[in-house]
Amino acid sequence: MSSFLETVEDIQELLCSKVDWQKKYADYAKNLYDNESKIKNFAKKFLKWPPFRYYMRLGNAKEGNMVVAMRFKGQDVAFLKIKNDIVTISTKESDKSNKKYFHCPIELKDVSWAQDKKAQEFRKFFKDIEEESKSKEHKIESLLLKEFSKKESKNKPLLNIQPIKIANRFDFQFPTQINASDIIKYAPKRGGGIDILARIGVGGATSLCVIELKDENEPVSKVITQATAYATFLQALLRSKSGELWYKLFGFKREIPKNLKIYAVSLMPYKNEQPKEIKRLPIDKEGKDELILQSWYFKMDGEKISEILAP
Repeated sequence: MSSFLETVEDIQELLCSKVDWQKKYADYAKNLYDNESKIKNFAKKFLKWPPFRYYMRLGNAKEGNMVVAMRFKGQDVAFLKIKNDIVTISTKESDKSNKKYFHCPIELKDVSWAQDKKAQEFRKFFKDIEEESKSKEHKIESLLLKEFSKKESKNKPLLNIQPIKIANRFDFQFPTQINASDIIKYAPKRGGGIDILARIGVGGATSLCVIELKDENEPVSKVITQATAYATFLQALLRSKSGELWYKLFGFKREIPKNLKIYAVSLMPYKNEQPKEIKRLPIDKEGKDELILQSWYFKMDGEKISEILAP
């Protein structure tokens, strides 16, 4: 288990040797906070049509550059933005992949989401098809977000979990300054993204949960190492000057606890493995902040996540 501690120490050393990430993420947080009402108003301007999910990148969460990605089974198929107070839709960035993976012939260029006839045909096209997406992992991620987002416990495969969304409206993958997919290194422009960032637990015991998702079974230690790297970045961010604001943006109504707990989780298809807690890892000098490393597994029933096995 020493390799997990080494991962934590490597990330901490990288972040201490760099200073640019703190200002970058402080700016992200300020933009999110300042534009929260505008993001919510954007969300009110269009109905969220199934089977699409709607993502926003941190860099697009500000006035003048507000863009929402429409995803079908985890794949970007179109982008929405506001032009003259009207929501428009464009497929320009996705035309090639839409044709390649879904055989979609409809191309849109900044037309009205609500009124344009071709936009209506586009929505109907994807509602009618059931083809595989480019990435099975992205498809699973989309299905998990759908299940995790349920407010009612009935038929929810894992209770007391909610994905964190931008302005509580749009899905997003939280970006980090760390590349942990192979060799762990600092990424000055863009590092790895957290597959699913969620809140887990009840009341005052609710914690952040970093989930690293794989669509096939890989060594648990490898997957949890990635989750550990991203969770360590998150802990450093929450202990930075912009940490309290981020904690609020993540949906918490209290101050950051003196003893901060973050789950670092691997989530893979079930193949007779049992979920378990791998380790509890103190990650600050005082031993107050802690990572909880766990392995989870999911079961499928056709096109639906039927069960999630967690410790």
